[in-house]
Amino acid sequence: MTDSERDGRAIDELLSDIFAYMDMLRRAHRLDVTVHWLDHVLHTCADRLLACNIHKNPFCVYLKTETALWAHCIERQDKVLARAQTGEYCGMCWAGMTEWIYPVRDDSGRAVGFICVSGYGAERAQAMERIDAVSRRFHLNRGELVRLFDERLNHTLPDKAELSPLIRPLSHMFTLLIHKTARLEEAGGDATGSALLFARVTHYLARYYAAPVTLNTLAAQFNCSVSYLSRLFHRYARQNFRQYVNALRIRLAQTFLVTTQMSIQEITYAVGFTDSNYFSTVFRRAAGCSPRQYRAEHTQDAPRA
Repeated sequence: MTDSERDGRAIDELLSDIFAYMDMLRRAHRLDVTVHWLDHVLHTCADRLLACNIHKNPFCVYLKTETALWAHCIERQDKVLARAQTGEYCGMCWAGMTEWIYPVRDDSGRAVGFICVSGYGAERAQAMERIDAVSRRFHLNRGELVRLFDERLNHTLPDKAELSPLIRPLSHMFTLLIHKTARLEEAGGDATGSALLFARVTHYLARYYAAPVTLNTLAAQFNCSVSYLSRLFHRYARQNFRQYVNALRIRLAQTFLVTTQMSIQEITYAVGFTDSNYFSTVFRRAAGCSPRQYRAEHTQDAPRA
């Protein structure tokens, strides 16, 4: 086995441990934990972390049903990252939800991403001001936002002394993943080439997953050929472009099914499909059951406020 093969296997094992640890935090501690901005440094495995940056609390999920608001939320994350450079902190997001932020650092100690523990409704007066602004700007139902804030968010913030021993190990695991991924990319000559482009493409798709994106539109957006992009998806995602986009949309649909009361038709359109029958076919192929069956089987496992 070559050094690159050993590094690749170590990355796969570390990712498996990360996913298991995040699942334990969700199930055992009822924490809504996500990680953000790491696609800029974890180029070759960025697509595997997309499901880890989706907030699953009902308040946030309702906001993200508006595609423009999803993109706005991603654009605001650079400010969170800038503040995380000085260390972990607790703050209120632009939409009114309170969350704990923990930096993820590279080998030099620079924060290159952050872990978010969200789902908390604190400082209600200030939060209502932000909810008012969000509902006006994006034409969302203010009454529904207030209801979700009051009824579905946890209004007791976890104590930092209890939370930090749970989240800091996860941050260290991501730092190790960054180190191992960088070494593998350098060995393969990918640190500034195709891996970087693929990371940019997946970041773009995470923003505009619900738009009618095609390989042609992506090629025009990133000034490259369709055939080159197609090879990137086969190389890094081990699937073609359509399979990748459908998988991303299905992961988002699973979140909506578990955390909202949206109808199947509404979820179909929210994640970018235009036909509910086709959505159900793709969903069944990916999840092994229908959307309704998935909702019935998994709703009881959702984090509770």
